[in-house]
Amino acid sequence: HVSNVVPRRRRLSSRGKRLPEFAAVGRMLWRPTGKKGEVFQVLPKEARALVASFQQELSSKLVAALTEGGPVRAVEVCKVEAPAIAARLSQESGWKMKRVGTRARNTTTGRADAWEQRQLADFAQRLASGESPATLNGFEEIRQPSGRVQRYAQAIPMGAPCLTCHGAVETQAPELRRALQAAY
Repeated sequence: HVSNVVPRRRRLSSRGKRLPEFAAVGRMLWRPTGKKGEVFQVLPKEARALVASFQQELSSKLVAALTEGGPVRAVEVCKVEAPAIAARLSQESGWKMKRVGTRARNTTTGRADAWEQRQLADFAQRLASGESPATLNGFEEIRQPSGRVQRYAQAIPMGAPCLTCHGAVETQAPELRRALQAAY
């Protein structure tokens, strides 16, 4: 939720495929390209590896939470652990990582900036055209007032367990709905 985030309910494309929840699903990374004239070459591969680390760590914590305390416990993990994992990986890597979405739960950390909004729109269009969610990513080096930065975005497709909290509201148990409302 790279986020706080997770958009609420899924939409269906014209082909009947579920569009990924970009809030809990979109990972955004960026970092300066250099200091005082130094430019470093970074391949999107490095950014993809960082996203994979984030997803693997969060997934293992969510599976444990679901096993130990069900979906209500998973809400706490998503709210507290996901930003902590992103912060730690950001510190270790030099990339800034966050999760954003089109319908962010956590409006403090999950709102997409203009570049991220363009990436999310591109992801939705590509998915609607039949592209696999696993291939939805974008990389760009851009100039900002603070200097040049490299940015990477990757959609994170959600599996069936994710739909417990991120699926249709009408399918959520009342105690889960209360936990979500209290958390966000």
